[in-house]
Amino acid sequence: MGFLADNAIAIVVGLLIVIVLTKLYFRGGSNEYYPDLTGKTVVITGANTGIGYECTNVIAGLNPAKVILACRNPKLGEQAVKDLGYKNVEFMQLDLNDLKSVEAFAKAFNAKFTTLDILLNNAGIMALPERQVTAQGYEK
Repeated sequence: MGFLADNAIAIVVGLLIVIVLTKLYFRGGSNEYYPDLTGKTVVITGANTGIGYECTNVIAGLNPAKVILACRNPKLGEQAVKDLGYKNVEFMQLDLNDLKSVEAFAKAFNAKFTTLDILLNNAGIMALPERQVTAQGYEK
């Protein structure tokens, strides 16, 4: 082969390498060391939106027995379950601003499950514009 043919092959190989590396870069980071959560029960508070929703999406794919979306709003919680589309995800109502809701959640959870393997405390509030209190009168 001539000089031009050798250069053409080098250019094609170089372009292929650039394409593969670019695809890997734009695919985003990946962690091939995610644990297998087979048989585990997971509760994620505030899991219907934001970081909680994204964590649920990842964790539900790691094969746990059940992932519980513990959310205040039933409508948003049920919609998140539908949107996620995993069979091992379910909604249970939990309003952390009301200790009666916390107690009801604990009783309902204990009636359905024997263990809690992972608790991801995601729900929270911050920077309230004025002082607010919970249903029992505790400052938020």
